[in-house]
Amino acid sequence: MHWKPPPEGLIKLNVDDNFLEDSFHLGVGGVLCGHDVNWIARFTYFANDGNVLLAKLRAIQLGIATCYDPDYTHFICESDIPFSM
Repeated sequence: MHWKPPPEGLIKLNVDDNFLEDSFHLGVGGVLCGHDVNWIARFTYFANDGNVLLAKLRAIQLGIATCYDPDYTHFICESDIPFSM
């Protein structure tokens, strides 16, 4: 899959997560990027307890919270979210 910038007027939010089952550690991160491919913001989060579902949901939650700005009301979210429990 090839990354593509968002259309003009939109912001693209890319999020990713990692979960270590043996230690229950999770980490998430993401970036906001404009159509001109300039980074607008980035975020990371780490926790010592959790599960794979929490890691994926936390990545999306923090990404949307990062988008919460009157200038970033229209955005696209991309992730590798597919999973099964």
